Amino acid sequence: MGLNQGKSMENAQKISVKNNKSKKNKAWTKEEVNIFLEAASKKGLVAPFLVDVVTGLRRGELLGLKWEDIDFKSKTITINGTLYRRKGEGLKYKPKTKTDSSDNRVIPIPDAIVEVLRKEKALQDKTREKLGNSYNSENLYLLTIKANLSIRII
Repeated sequence: MGLNQGKSMENAQKISVKNNKSKKNKAWTKEEVNIFLEAASKKGLVAPFLVDVVTGLRRGELLGLKWEDIDFKSKTITINGTLYRRKGEGLKYKPKTKTDSSDNRVIPIPDAIVEVLRKEKALQDKTREKLGNSYNSENLYLLTIKANLSIRII
């Protein structure tokens, strides 16, 4: 069956597009970022959120970061995958990102972020030594015992 070119589009279903003009997404001010990071530091989460504020990573990309994705020498983060929630199965790591063009992109990070990440890695290395075999073997960056996170991915 081919397309009936003799008929107009009069029988086509109407498609409604949701108007998102009421949603106002705006960037945070410097003051708002500082307030947020201060609150995050009280929960031991300043490093991941600081990385997010500076790089603009998607939530799943940030949650899926592994230490091997961070090159301290070249001061870069390579996005190699994403963490997502699958209904009935929990959190899953997918070695690809939302779009093909985002796969394996390299993001430069400033010296201050490199230092914060070095300190965070040192803390996690100490935790790994203390916990031994019960430490997170996936080596995921954000998901640490210290953080005690309840992650809600929508």
